Amino acid sequence: MTDRHVGILRLVAHQAQRELDDHHSIDHIGDTASTGRHEHLERAAARTRGRVADADERRRNRRPALVP
Repeated sequence: MTDRHVGILRLVAHQAQRELDDHHSIDHIGDTASTGRHEHLERAAARTRGRVADADERRRNRRPALVP
């Protein structure tokens, strides 16, 4: 995983978190459809954070290429 790829994953994760934060800022009390949307946004934000963490871990643990 290159630094550029990890950077893109971070941007996607930040966007997902911003969408969740925006949804929190709007009053949706009693709105059933909003509850489903909220859960979807929470799962998306958690999934993208996990992908960033996995990519960072792979990048840290990669072995240098063997040069003949």
